[in-house]
Amino acid sequence: MPTPDAVDPTGVGDALRSGFLAAVARGLPLTTALRLGCAMATLVLESAGTQEYQIVPTDLLSRLLDAYGPSEAAALEPMLAELPRLPEYTG
Repeated sequence: MPTPDAVDPTGVGDALRSGFLAAVARGLPLTTALRLGCAMATLVLESAGTQEYQIVPTDLLSRLLDAYGPSEAAALEPMLAELPRLPEYTG
């Protein structure tokens, strides 16, 4: 998933694996799982520091929709809807 906003590669591999494994654990196809992993990796790549990013389900779905189309976003939407809503990071 291309991004013009790459900041820091720290944690990108961990994010890719976490997205991939979370989707596989929920029984999603491997291609869909890899796409979630890529979206997670891109989110982390755009953040400075090891855990300074936030996963906002609607933003992640928008990225998936833009990169992979409506069918992939729809396949992941129920899983992402399960994520807890966290207070916004103010750093």
